[in-house]
Amino acid sequence: MGKSTEKLLRLCLILWCFYLLFEATLYFFSFRLGNIQDVWPTSAIVYSRLLEKILGSLFVLIAVMTYFVQKDLNKYKTFIKVSAIWSLFHGSLLIFLGLTQNYVATFLKYPSLYVWFPFYNQYVILEGIVLIGYSVLVYLWLKDSK
Repeated sequence: MGKSTEKLLRLCLILWCFYLLFEATLYFFSFRLGNIQDVWPTSAIVYSRLLEKILGSLFVLIAVMTYFVQKDLNKYKTFIKVSAIWSLFHGSLLIFLGLTQNYVATFLKYPSLYVWFPFYNQYVILEGIVLIGYSVLVYLWLKDSK
């Protein structure tokens, strides 16, 4: 099972890399701020655009790091462990938020804020489950590599 777990972990990291590049694209082109121009104050729009560019840049950085990490899992074992712990925390946070917030109702007037996705709550929960799944996969990989 050791080699198959390693291959699955590599595949997971590659898919995560592409997902992060997709998210970075959403941030760089401000798709989420599409229909708030006439409603939000200028200062909020300027600040949101700044944060979007910063997040987009960080997502590109994480995507590039993820690509290089998957090339040599053993070399970056400590980094992978830390990312698995963070993923467990962040995945749990996303599941909690997806279950306790109604983003579709909150953003109903401004659908671009949730990128025109009618099942946004379920999407947030799914993203949390995937992150927790990554943590479990890392745990299995570490257990197999001993």
